[in-house]
Amino acid sequence: MRARIRAALLTLGPGAVATLTSAAHLLELPYVPPDAAVHVATPAALRRRDQQGLVVRQLVIAEADVTRLAGMRVTTPVRTVADLLLALHRQDAIAIIDGALREGRLAVDDIEAVRGQLRRRRGVVRVRPWLDHVDGRAESPLETRIRVICTDAGLRPETLQHVIRDADGYILAVADLAWPSRRLLVEADGAAVHSSLEALYHDRRRQNALIAQGYTILRFTWEDTRRPGYVVSAVRAALAAAPQPVPRPLLIRDLVGVADGESCHQLPDQLTGLSWRSPCPGRFRPFRRRCARAPRRSYVRRS
Repeated sequence: MRARIRAALLTLGPGAVATLTSAAHLLELPYVPPDAAVHVATPAALRRRDQQGLVVRQLVIAEADVTRLAGMRVTTPVRTVADLLLALHRQDAIAIIDGALREGRLAVDDIEAVRGQLRRRRGVVRVRPWLDHVDGRAESPLETRIRVICTDAGLRPETLQHVIRDADGYILAVADLAWPSRRLLVEADGAAVHSSLEALYHDRRRQNALIAQGYTILRFTWEDTRRPGYVVSAVRAALAAAPQPVPRPLLIRDLVGVADGESCHQLPDQLTGLSWRSPCPGRFRPFRRRCARAPRRSYVRRS
């Protein structure tokens, strides 16, 4: 593919720029869907018809959005991601950004730059909310798909890559998606990792250990994501059957976050009867319940 992209750029002249999936291939962005075509943008003055395996677009790209890799002109990672958002399906586009964040191809601050690249482009209203769903902790496109399906149904996971330890502190497992307060774990079983016999034995041993710790484990495959309703119903049923989290009693150390000058009337009723002095003088003020008292009488000693 790299040789084909180079040949296309040389044929179309010095103003040609590799874009879309061709740019993603050169930039080594992860999880890009396979695409046999070479995508190139050329200035409007240079008109070339599409050929078999070559898609040419007349498009003016600012030099700030172009970089060079091995002598080839290619759109920057931020511009490439913005272009892919407008060209790909939602879950594929989010998976690419998740992988780029995880592998360091994009920084978290670059997400705002991607938003800027989308400004005033056709389809921006449709794809801009997708950026709110990206998460660099996802380790595979399957995890991204399961997370997006759950989030769309109002079942957003509490955390990703949740570490579970035993009583001695040893790591039992790292769950792909988790609701720790409900002791529910969701695993994404991709064929590349979980299809071998050794992986099967390891998964069963780990699952038994997690069940012994009181966790509920759900496992989903690529085939399951083609039926989003099944994934949603399984997760919702598991959450409904899980025990409700027991609220932790409030302690004095919980009050360290009370803002300076905050009135005691804004605090929970069970705390307003306490008298407490902050360990950080000058930052927090002591508070106590102010009770109405009868005015003191003044006595005059008679001689």
